[in-house]
Amino acid sequence: MNDRRNAAHNLVGKVLPGEWTVTEKIVRDADATGGNFSVSYHVKGPNGEPGFCKVLDLTRALFAPDPARVLQNLTESYNAERDLLRMCGERRLSRIVVALHDGVIVLPEYQMAAVNFIILETADNDIRGLLNHSDAIDIVVRLRCLHHVATGLQQLHKIGCAHQDVKPSNVLVFNSADPRPESKVGDLGRASHQTREVWHDHLDIVGDPTYAPPEQLYRATPIEFGPRRLACDLYQLGGLACFLFTNWTINALLMRELHPSLNWTNWTGTYADVQRYVGDALGRALEDLRSCAPKSIADDLVELVRALCNPDPALRGYSGPGLRSASGYALDRIVTRLDLLARRAESLPPKGLP
Repeated sequence: MNDRRNAAHNLVGKVLPGEWTVTEKIVRDADATGGNFSVSYHVKGPNGEPGFCKVLDLTRALFAPDPARVLQNLTESYNAERDLLRMCGERRLSRIVVALHDGVIVLPEYQMAAVNFIILETADNDIRGLLNHSDAIDIVVRLRCLHHVATGLQQLHKIGCAHQDVKPSNVLVFNSADPRPESKVGDLGRASHQTREVWHDHLDIVGDPTYAPPEQLYRATPIEFGPRRLACDLYQLGGLACFLFTNWTINALLMRELHPSLNWTNWTGTYADVQRYVGDALGRALEDLRSCAPKSIADDLVELVRALCNPDPALRGYSGPGLRSASGYALDRIVTRLDLLARRAESLPPKGLP
């Protein structure tokens, strides 16, 4: 909604607090998900450094059935994301996108004059876009991307935070022209923290349903933080691994393998009663992953995704012999395993992974 009365849609050429100049409005792709209550801009800092500006747009809330509740939720989400990004910056979390500045600008000439914004470091692309533009991304880049995302989730978990919306469009790529680009986890708008309640914490599915774990899709979301939040991140990490090597989401493969009467759109029974069928479908889906992955890493990758995407959230996590973490959902061993796989691939000559 491009409202000429709303400052959020009319910031090009304005100078935000912190001496950031708004240079260009970003038009969202037609297939983009999320971001319905924000407007995005390219900005330039006081020293010419580029930035990505996320602006809170309250206009849509005014047309909701309960405007006051939606406005409250949007404000709460913005404050939570801003504060979490500040915490990540203070802790120097290397695999989380960096917030460069945040604040409010007031433009009295507009009816909706006050605008909240967050400025983030600018990525070259997200991993979905990178894959869409090239089928020739080598195996090392894919494995290193997984390692970087696992490290980012590990960093979040260690500060008591779960992301809950890990998907290709939220994996941002930096220095994409480099043979070994960097990846970071972006968009903390659906994150949950153990010490701070946010309105979306009460939703059964917090992030994009396309990537949600099966217990959420079957309306059996656990209560406690570990199986509800951290196990969700693990499942989505496994789903990302599947996507990077097959170009299919793990849920799309599950839907294909499940009998229609057993999939989450049709099933009316309990999740406990359908869980073993989901496990069987996962086993068949993983054979697709095995056939797409290079032979030299296929077994390791399938084992990893099988553990990360275990249909039982209480058992989810790396469960190889002697490798399951004592703390259940800790990502240390998963991060190490992905690093070893990436290093193995890096040590081989180009296209040396049979």
